[in-house]
Amino acid sequence: MGDPRNRLGTPEALRQAERSAHFAAFRRLIDRGIAALEARDALAAIEHFTAAYDLAVAWRFGDDVVYGTLLNLSIARRLAGDYEGALHALERALALDDLTVAQRAALWNEMGVFHSERGNYRKAAFCGIRAYRLAAGSASDPNLCAEVAGNVVDSYLHLGAPEQAVRWAARAAWHARRATPWRRQHVAVQTVAACLATGRLRLAERILRRLEMESLDPDFISQFLRLRAEWWFRTGDRRQALAWAARALDAAVRDMSPEDVEDACRALERFGGQCPNPHWERHLLDALRSHQELIGAFARACTDLDLGGEPQMALVLAGRDGRILLRAGGNQVLDRLAEQGYVAGAVVAEAEWDAKFARAAVASFRNRSHAPNPDRAIERDIEGYVLVWPPLPTLAQAIATLTARMHADENAARLQADNQQALAKLSAFHDAALALGGPLETGEVVTRLLALTQQLSHSDGVALLFTDPARGTWAEGLDGEALRRSRAFQTTAEKGRPQRLIRDDPRARDDLQQLGVASLIAVPVYFGGTECGAVLAAARLAGAPFSEEDLELVSFISKQFGLALENAALRDDLSRRLEALTRDLRIARRLQQAFMPGGVIREDGVVLTGMSVPAKYVGGDVYDITHFPDGSWRVAVGDVMGKGVGAAMLGSILLVRLRETWAREPFGPDLVRHLDEIVAPDLRRGRALATLLLALYCPRNRQLRVLTAGHDGPVLWRGGSWHPVTRGGGTALGLLPGYGTVAEATLPVQPGDVVLFYSDGFAEILLDRRGVSASREVADALLRHGLKPSAGDAQALLDQIRGLTENGDHPDDVTVVVLGVRSQSGGGIDAT
Repeated sequence: MGDPRNRLGTPEALRQAERSAHFAAFRRLIDRGIAALEARDALAAIEHFTAAYDLAVAWRFGDDVVYGTLLNLSIARRLAGDYEGALHALERALALDDLTVAQRAALWNEMGVFHSERGNYRKAAFCGIRAYRLAAGSASDPNLCAEVAGNVVDSYLHLGAPEQAVRWAARAAWHARRATPWRRQHVAVQTVAACLATGRLRLAERILRRLEMESLDPDFISQFLRLRAEWWFRTGDRRQALAWAARALDAAVRDMSPEDVEDACRALERFGGQCPNPHWERHLLDALRSHQELIGAFARACTDLDLGGEPQMALVLAGRDGRILLRAGGNQVLDRLAEQGYVAGAVVAEAEWDAKFARAAVASFRNRSHAPNPDRAIERDIEGYVLVWPPLPTLAQAIATLTARMHADENAARLQADNQQALAKLSAFHDAALALGGPLETGEVVTRLLALTQQLSHSDGVALLFTDPARGTWAEGLDGEALRRSRAFQTTAEKGRPQRLIRDDPRARDDLQQLGVASLIAVPVYFGGTECGAVLAAARLAGAPFSEEDLELVSFISKQFGLALENAALRDDLSRRLEALTRDLRIARRLQQAFMPGGVIREDGVVLTGMSVPAKYVGGDVYDITHFPDGSWRVAVGDVMGKGVGAAMLGSILLVRLRETWAREPFGPDLVRHLDEIVAPDLRRGRALATLLLALYCPRNRQLRVLTAGHDGPVLWRGGSWHPVTRGGGTALGLLPGYGTVAEATLPVQPGDVVLFYSDGFAEILLDRRGVSASREVADALLRHGLKPSAGDAQALLDQIRGLTENGDHPDDVTVVVLGVRSQSGGGIDAT
């Protein structure tokens, strides 16, 4: 059978295939690193980003990619407390050559943030000022300018230079006028802090009142309440200052923000709050971590019962040890409780419970079906207590019961998510079985099952090594021959016993070091007899080592290998299942196609038409054609990473957000960056990126303006030949939200010109290869294939292109949009 890589042809093709495989491994490492950051697992994030950086440098993925990786690595090291390592990562990023001014400004800003967190506010101010000069001098995104100026405000406040802080607050406020609402509120809060530090109480009061009339972002509620407490303290009302500081602590607990909790605790101590012991702050944070789900359930219960704003009622959630976790109710009652020391973190004695409050336990019940006698009362596990003032036992019991129910529902939802994950794995097995239902060659069977192994085991490399060397080695992301020489392969092949090699095992370190991997799984594959016929291996370059569950999973997949290689009789049954799935996907495809423009548009001297053909039934490619009231036409082509239903859903979100954004914002790079900020959370949740091309055509002056974010540029038909308009470029959406680069080009068009916008799937069909392509290559390939506009209709060109997609399977979604300018002499595409 031989190594499948030997059949790719030229060394250049082999190199391109290896580059694509390593870039896929790089993307997986980045995704896992981001997931580790979201889970606040700093060490795992550092390991993943470091491995990704090594791949990006070794395979020269570009300074944009290296920049983003180093920025993520610095954040992970900061989360781990390694500030020296974080600063070193930023310094390496600053040494890159091909960075935009905005990217350099963002790096200096991050360095300032790191110095500020370490208490080196003088260096923080220096870095912030340098970042501001870069950002403001290059007319960068106003959000970045406002953020940098606001960070300088914080630095000067800590340095005891409030007047300078006020001047920088004015700069931040000026930039914030054009920034997002979140940034405007952040700058407003920073400005209030500067005003309070300089005694400008009236100005601080005006800004605070304005913020009170807005719907504050949860990130700023606790900080706003602390500033209001500071205002009361500076006006001489310590009683109000204490009350507002206690409310700030409640908001911080509700938002689960450790930093805000610490700041609110310090404010309480400063304004005269009663602190039970010198370690109450640490004890409160420990209690919040252990009761996080219970606090969330209690907050939702109060919201559902609409009790959070009852003026004459106070609701208190306490832990099993009597420590107050969260308060809710009317502000007047809560303020009186704060005066008596009943604030979050305080411990309430049991005698006080019965004397001042009505108490009810928040209990979780064990499953009745597992009890030995279902008719008997089931033992309860006490999670905490609900206290109500004035004492209303019935209400306390109702809130406690609802809190317990919501807590149980949350646990059930988590269990359901685990079950859905297990079902997703089963569905993947099912899909693999459907894919293997046709008359496939052994090579196709192995390729598909290796991909399944890599997907389900979250591995960076997989391989199948036949015990008979003549049958070959199949490897993706692993050195198959080195693996064949290793003890892991020899032991598995000879003894037929699965193995899991991790770095914590001293016996496995040598093998892992020789293979250059962090952990390895090797399992036997049986087919055509009772002896081991092959070894299936999966490896991770970084991150958490394989678990016993992973070993069981790969062992199960190895049985699929044996069955796939041996049993062709199952294909008939799998074909019937394939028909049912195909029918549902056809419906999904029709819905997706209906979401994009159809037909041919002929008006205002232009002809516009487009098509999108997914690689699967649905795909991640989208396009749009819009006519604006000023007479201009706008064209968009987007490509979400991946294929199938997930990519289609993200593509639909991208198209909807685009239509909303360019309906209210002027055409330009800022539009793309704003759209990037809007869709980045959805792309992050889907672990995907997206490329985008936007074009603006003005019939009055016949000017075409093109913006690209990681997308190929269009090609132009003029003078009987195809020519590249721009090579495209820019940063893909979701990689650096709000800070990515946008490539821009402007082109005068003439009567008879035709502009062809396309996705990378179309380029791959023309060039008969995967990977990065240039507009010049696409233009030449169009001529080789004889694809050129006809004199009659734009639809004829699309029909020729559609013929290419129907000749065989195309690995990626194909999207094409054609814009033709009416010819006065009848050449090219006209509007007849």
